[in-house]
Amino acid sequence: MKGADLSSFVVLESGYAKDGKRVYYDGKVLTDADPVSFDLVRNEADRDAADKKLSYYAGKRVKPDKN
Repeated sequence: MKGADLSSFVVLESGYAKDGKRVYYDGKVLTDADPVSFDLVRNEADRDAADKKLSYYAGKRVKPDKN
């Protein structure tokens, strides 16, 4: 992937990957995603990944559900 840091690059699942500086979805950078806290989310219908500030579904930011 162009611009990726190969020494820290990790392929996750569902189209996501990350390195020490960026998070990717289907090869495109998720500009606001935090690679340190970014991880996949299991068993939640409205999101499939999240970092410390944002949630994502299929590579797009989603608003958190306010109960």
